[in-house]
Amino acid sequence: MNIRARYKIAILLTIGALINVQISAQDKLNKKDLVAKANKAYCNLKNQGFNGFSCVVTPNWKRLLEDNYSSSSDDFPPLNLLSLIDFSVSVDKDGKAKIEPLTRDGGEIQFVIQKPVSSMLQVITGFYQTWTAMVFQPPFPEPEDDFTVKEDGDNYQITENDSSNGQITMSKDFLISELRVKIPDTKIIMWPRYTKTDKGLLLAGLKSDLNEGQMKVDFEIRYQEIEGTKMPANVIYTVSTANRKLTAELAFSKYKITKQSVAQIGDRFIP
Repeated sequence: MNIRARYKIAILLTIGALINVQISAQDKLNKKDLVAKANKAYCNLKNQGFNGFSCVVTPNWKRLLEDNYSSSSDDFPPLNLLSLIDFSVSVDKDGKAKIEPLTRDGGEIQFVIQKPVSSMLQVITGFYQTWTAMVFQPPFPEPEDDFTVKEDGDNYQITENDSSNGQITMSKDFLISELRVKIPDTKIIMWPRYTKTDKGLLLAGLKSDLNEGQMKVDFEIRYQEIEGTKMPANVIYTVSTANRKLTAELAFSKYKITKQSVAQIGDRFIP
């Protein structure tokens, strides 16, 4: 699954098929108000004027080796070479990330460390695909999108009426607790965790299950303040399969943030 492709969510509160035109018009207005309130409940980098950013990601290579490799193995990667590797990250205004390994001494990446560097590149890419999808744009689209809603106690179950059959469980105070997506040969369940900030709910972590335990991903995020905005500072990212578990600790630094002007942001601007 392309996790980077963000889920599309709309909240459609229906009152049945036998309603008159006047009531229908009022119901539509209420749905728009509800979606607007739900969107405002979440931290949204676009509404903060983000036009992209860059940073450097530094893995804790020592921990990676200790947690995932045997020192007696013939293919044990040399720590002195891995310690020279960082990753440059560039994220555009739409949340699309470009990630590349770089060496601190400007040299080539040695063959003996290409495998762990490639694995780490996949981990960082997976993190940004998920993180940008959930913080760069509002989680809820326009109410005119094709969704159905079922009220279930204190929650809403919102189902996307397309081939993905995506479903989200959300409380009546807009807190998302579960996401389900089905695509060919892949069934994904995600359980996001949020923290409250002065700019809305911000993704603090996520657990996911692919194909009923075939693969599991879990990450936790600690944030730092960059130009008045909370950006990742440290991430613990774990990928588990039936026969392997990889844990990566990532540190984020050297942020350069590009912001739009108030005129460019227009109606999306939130002071």
